[in-house]
Amino acid sequence: VRLKKLFLFCIFFCSIALAEVTFVGVVVHAESDVPIVDVNVNIKGTDSGDATDLTGSFIITVQEAGTYEVIASAIGYESESQIITLEEGKSKEIRFELVSRVIQLDPVMVLKERSSLVGLGKNFLRIPGSASVITRRDLDRYSDTDINSIIARVPGVYFQEEDGFGLRPNIGMRGTGVERSSKINLMEDGIPIAPAPYSSPAAYYSPTAGRMESFEVRKGSSQIKYGPHTTGGALNYVSTSIPRDFRVRANLFGGQFNTTKAHINVGGSGEIFGYLLETFLDKSGGFKKLDHAGDNTGYNKSDYLAKFRFNTPRSFSIPTAIELKYSVTDEVSNETYLGLSRSDFAVDPLRRYAASGIDEMNADHTQMVVTGAVKPFENVDVTVAYYNNGFGRNWYKLSKVGGKSISSILSTGNDHPDYALLSAENTDDNVFQIKANNRIYEAEGVQFVTNSRFSLLKTSHSFMAGFRKHTDGMDRFQKVDKYGMQSKRLVMTSEGVLGTGSKNNRLYTAGATSFFLEDEFEVGVMRVTIGIRAEDINVEKKEWKGDATGSGGSWNDPDRTLLPGVKSKELSVVVPGVGLVFQLTPSLSLMSGVHKGFSPPGPGVDEEDDIKPEESVNLEFGFRYRSGLTEVESIVFNNHYQNLLGDDTQFTGEGTYDQFNAGAVTINGLELGASHIVRQAERMIPLHLSYTYSTTEFLTSFESNFEPWGTVKTGDELPYVPRHQLFAEVGLENKQWRSYLRFRYVSAMRTVAGAGQFDPVFSTDVVTLLDFSSEYVVTSASHLFLKVHNILDSHPVVATRPAGVRPTMPRNIVAGVKIIL
Repeated sequence: VRLKKLFLFCIFFCSIALAEVTFVGVVVHAESDVPIVDVNVNIKGTDSGDATDLTGSFIITVQEAGTYEVIASAIGYESESQIITLEEGKSKEIRFELVSRVIQLDPVMVLKERSSLVGLGKNFLRIPGSASVITRRDLDRYSDTDINSIIARVPGVYFQEEDGFGLRPNIGMRGTGVERSSKINLMEDGIPIAPAPYSSPAAYYSPTAGRMESFEVRKGSSQIKYGPHTTGGALNYVSTSIPRDFRVRANLFGGQFNTTKAHINVGGSGEIFGYLLETFLDKSGGFKKLDHAGDNTGYNKSDYLAKFRFNTPRSFSIPTAIELKYSVTDEVSNETYLGLSRSDFAVDPLRRYAASGIDEMNADHTQMVVTGAVKPFENVDVTVAYYNNGFGRNWYKLSKVGGKSISSILSTGNDHPDYALLSAENTDDNVFQIKANNRIYEAEGVQFVTNSRFSLLKTSHSFMAGFRKHTDGMDRFQKVDKYGMQSKRLVMTSEGVLGTGSKNNRLYTAGATSFFLEDEFEVGVMRVTIGIRAEDINVEKKEWKGDATGSGGSWNDPDRTLLPGVKSKELSVVVPGVGLVFQLTPSLSLMSGVHKGFSPPGPGVDEEDDIKPEESVNLEFGFRYRSGLTEVESIVFNNHYQNLLGDDTQFTGEGTYDQFNAGAVTINGLELGASHIVRQAERMIPLHLSYTYSTTEFLTSFESNFEPWGTVKTGDELPYVPRHQLFAEVGLENKQWRSYLRFRYVSAMRTVAGAGQFDPVFSTDVVTLLDFSSEYVVTSASHLFLKVHNILDSHPVVATRPAGVRPTMPRNIVAGVKIIL
């Protein structure tokens, strides 16, 4: 009924459709014929316009036929305009060839440059290391809110699904661990966004993917300046930019599983002031079915963002700009760590045991960033940013049944003596232990970046220097309540006390001071980027393990009146890297790079526990080809770990947060990406393909309490790294319709370290997913949208952790309207 009402509203709203005409075209570099990204193409005297994507393509629809002046402008290029006459009912193809000019960014554009990992006006052929951008146009095709679906198109990026919605992403790059995305640098607008990247990187947080306008992925030698994790790479969530002119956008969707989504923003800019107000509201009733009751297994997420920017007039002698960004996110999700046994999964993969009926994540996040940019000289810019992130979450979830951990019960399966309790209608008291995983995270820092462009010995240089002072912490203050099942309902039979119980009263803190230097210069046909990052890190853990009552117990000091046990660690690290790009032709370049990989360790369990940092040497070599509407990139990489680091979170084990060293590991891989646009009269057929091949190998034998490793022998493969990943997409676009089909294939993965043929008990299934989306252009201001996720309604086992096997989201149909004013 809701869906029907939404469609009726869309039809009513869009009944103002007129006979429109369309400009389609491409913008290329005049000398190399390489498409240029982020070119603003506008029709003079109107609000109609578009920005080119990575293929240099743009589409603009106007209300009526006539003669128009079309202007193309981009940072680093001379603007060009053309006078075009359009006939009613026809589209017009336009080609712009822009000439390069020296980039002189004003402070407003400097702010945008520093929020990006790939920069503005960059020629992708000249970027050292791997760089991928998921553009607004890519995102508009499917309007995904699941970060896993969004980044699946990027080669060299791995993820493990957990809840089917992408609420708890587990992302890795080039063979790094995927656990809670703890081994990559998560950023939003170039600012660290992980709640505590030094003291507790496995914090189960991801920004709201649905409100972003693009995503950037950097891998290889040129990403070391971001830190602290430099082996894999960095994922940058790029939030909606303040628009140049007044604009209103609204995406209103509804669908199966009581899904409703609303993404609305309004903003504009004047000569000295700009603003953006945005909200993203996302709600679902969930797709899993609880035993005994039809309770909600979905989530409700609300996200609000405001940006305000002030800048000096253009005539000001020292151009300056300052931007304030503030966001608030609230999430309540009825999610659990409890999966299914393999036997039950085979019968009904969407089942959920009654014992998890009251599991709930309650999370709140705030972010404030103040960034200033100044240009004291034409060739020098300076930015300073202060950031503060606060994240509080209490995941109230089933931990033990009958005194046994849920992971141990489900690893044994239906034969475990306590298995029947998971779906029992009545039990004794205190059978179910439900832990309040209550954590408060705080992160604060200041970062300074200066960039200067100059010539030295007849060689042009772009020199960048940066400094960051960062502190973060996690306050772990938990309790365990006990329940019994009474007439199919969980009833509390023993209430716990916050701060009591094993490992439930801990405080982790960390501080880091880092510097980086990077110089980019050309020697003949070779562009060299050389950089170094230096970092001083201190981490500390406090545990209140004593008994404040004096009765000789342990972990019974909720008021923290006794002296805590303290374990700390200090370390310094220098991370160098160098990248080379050989420009063989205007369309073809070779690239290579080498850099040091690093991830900081925690303080350790006790004085005898000396955890070493994760360190590696990382190599890459490949080529890029771009000509017209064709782009191909292929990279071979090798990550050689001297010491691999594992974290015992409850996601991967018992939740002790102890760390384990694994010694030497080698990871080899191939990344391939290709895209092409076929033009047929008034139609365009975009094609995209990406593929990743990976091999992993432990080079030493050892015993470990870390569940995914266990007993490891030399030659064993790492868990949760697929051998093959494939993403393919095809579309059909004309002035009225845009339809797309995408396919994702992921080979089976080991769930524990091993060698030889896969054991079905210790591996995931092959994943094959097919999605479809279509958009109908009613007017330039209103589009109708339809998406079918998982068309074939497949139900593979995508993971066997945190506890038990898990499915991906089943078939889901979503429809709605997109409005642009």
